[in-house]
This record gives sequence, structure tokens and C-alpha cells, in this order.
Amino acid sequence: MSERVKILHLIDTQATKLFLYVAKLLDDQPLPPEARDHALQGEWNDFREFHLGGDTLLIYQTDEQFVYLTRLGSHAQLFKTM
Repeated sequence: MSERVKILHLIDTQATKLFLYVAKLLDDQPLPPEARDHALQGEWNDFREFHLGGDTLLIYQTDEQFVYLTRLGSHAQLFKTM
């Protein structure tokens, strides 16, 4: 399996938050404070991330029409040298 393609198991609450948060982004609504949504810096400066609980987070981008789900995983998985 590719280094960039791995199986990630979400617990029910994380899966629920994922769908809820993406729906909010699609409706141009702010995410709840517990999501800790924020802009990224450095090589990821065009992206944002939010937390799903534990050390699981999602990196994404938006434009006027779409939400692009870019990467899902732990900090260690997502921010190691690509």
C-alpha cells in the first residue's frame, strides 16, 4: 500500500463530526470551537485544518463552490516530511 494511502478507522463520534463539520463548511457556517479550525502555515499556508477528536484531524481547502478534503490522519501522519 502506498505511503500516502493508509486505512484510518474513525470512531463513531469522529465520523459524525466529520460529516457535520463538512456540511457546515458547505453551508458557509463556522465550525464549533471544539473543532479548533484554523489556517495552516508554511508549505500548507493555503490550507486549513480541524480536529475530530483525539489526535485525528482533517486538512482541507475551500473555494466559492467546493470544500476539498485533502488529508485525514494524526499530526504525526500528516505533518511528517512528504
